[in-house]
Amino acid sequence: MKRILLFIIGLGIIVISILFYLAIFRVNQEDLNYISKFPQITPDEIKKEEPNSVIIFIDPACPGAPRFGPKIKKGTDLLDSLKIPYYLIADVLYSKKGDSLLENFIMKYDYLNKPIYLMSIEHFPNNSGLFNARRRLKEFIANTCYKCDTLPYGPGLHIFLKNGQFEKAKLTYELNPKELEIYKK
Repeated sequence: MKRILLFIIGLGIIVISILFYLAIFRVNQEDLNYISKFPQITPDEIKKEEPNSVIIFIDPACPGAPRFGPKIKKGTDLLDSLKIPYYLIADVLYSKKGDSLLENFIMKYDYLNKPIYLMSIEHFPNNSGLFNARRRLKEFIANTCYKCDTLPYGPGLHIFLKNGQFEKAKLTYELNPKELEIYKK
């Protein structure tokens, strides 16, 4: 009886060890040598190119995409109509699968003529594994605005820049025209 119990405990430890290894080293793996067809960008490039702009984060792998995809698209249409520059930043892993998820998102929610960027892997290389998941997003946001470290991370986060500086941030799927009054000339 003791042998069976010890065997079961030993087998349990082995299974848990294998699962732990897989969770740490195999979850959210990306290929930093992969060359995506989507352009990469940094917060400094955005601030320099369009100092009065809106940065909008999307996540094509998020299960909430059917809910936020159309609403964020409507917000980008509003920004287009008001001629306010914006950047859609996709939070995806650098991999063929990541590109495929983003392409499907673009087609499904009609983002065909929208400027979608990936976060620069040269500036933000760590994003894979169990403990580094979303690290690139967190560092990108921290480099965009020092006040944003308490914001919830996720699709629909809008960061408003004025004169290349952080003005405000809001987690929302729908833009309100009043929120854009800061860009009136």
